[in-house]
Amino acid sequence: MNLKNIYNQKTNLEEYWKIFPFAFFNPAMPFFKSKAISNAINHGERKFFIEHVRNSFLPKETDKEITKQTIETINKGISVLNFLCEEYLGKNAKLFMQEKISSKTDIFEFIKTARKLWIDARNGKRFSSMSVENFEQLLKVYESMRAWGLGYWIFMIDESPEVLNSLRNYQLTLDWFQNQFDFKKPKIADVDDPEITHSWETKSNVKVYGTGKNPMRSRIKILNSEGELKYGSILLKLLLKQAHIEKIKDFTGVEFIVKDDEEKKKLVDFFRKKIKRTLSLESFKEYKEGTCKINSNSSQKFNCTKFIIRPPVPVSKIKYHGKKKIYERISVEVQILTVEDNEKRNKDPDANHKQYKTKQFMKAFPILFPEKIYKFKIDKDKL
Repeated sequence: MNLKNIYNQKTNLEEYWKIFPFAFFNPAMPFFKSKAISNAINHGERKFFIEHVRNSFLPKETDKEITKQTIETINKGISVLNFLCEEYLGKNAKLFMQEKISSKTDIFEFIKTARKLWIDARNGKRFSSMSVENFEQLLKVYESMRAWGLGYWIFMIDESPEVLNSLRNYQLTLDWFQNQFDFKKPKIADVDDPEITHSWETKSNVKVYGTGKNPMRSRIKILNSEGELKYGSILLKLLLKQAHIEKIKDFTGVEFIVKDDEEKKKLVDFFRKKIKRTLSLESFKEYKEGTCKINSNSSQKFNCTKFIIRPPVPVSKIKYHGKKKIYERISVEVQILTVEDNEKRNKDPDANHKQYKTKQFMKAFPILFPEKIYKFKIDKDKL
């Protein structure tokens, strides 16, 4: 893989890096330029960074516990980035992988040392006049700042209401779909697809196809097969959408398979006219086979329809305006395919998904490994 061409993208990363929290990946390292940071370091305010974490994430924890959890999130962030490199860069991965920090790290000294190295490496020089030694020193500084930022991202993901709600309300969400459709009269499927075993009648008057006892597929999209959060996938999604985590709507997904395009249209109309009071569907998209107009990272090999629906689920132990029952709307991505499109997808699902994820990572690569910091290393290793 030739990485030299990866920096030819037209995205204006300078503007992108100005947005918090993406500024943690900015090669100009504004974090170290902050007066608040420099004053805290110069005045020896050793609890300055611990208090930041306490105020934002861990309000009732001791200094020792905050330090421990901060180091753990930093190392988790480093592990996530290393995993992405190993997964998508092949033999070039080792060039960009980073060592974890020690569990005995003093947070104040960690940032103080990084800032001093940053000052020494730059020392008034422009990037164009810096030596290889300067760049190697600057790379160490950048990795320290990025590690601090990755730790912040891990904290944000772990404590995100959107993430927690997708986990907490998953079964309630499925119950809502069951109530809306009243899946009944399961029969042996009348289609030639080994993955589809049964069909169900529904309130929508559209027959849906599934496997065993499941008339629709569903999953918490941010969990892997072991039930662990897919931090790498979430990080890439946030970077590519240039969005904070509360803007992501598809942590939970459900999928319907129907007979043909006519049935798919009827099912979409059911959602639009019978379920949605506004008669419109949020983030509605029609993916067409052989095109990539919707998503530049994907070469779509099958048709599908996607949109966001927000099932109201009950909330317990909260009093609100004297109401006895409170409901919270949880965003869910709905995907609808025909039997034919499901078969096309299943012919080569792993290769298609890997290709899609690789394109995503390579698009995010210049954000995480800025040219100003890494170009010398890429040129040196003749990638």
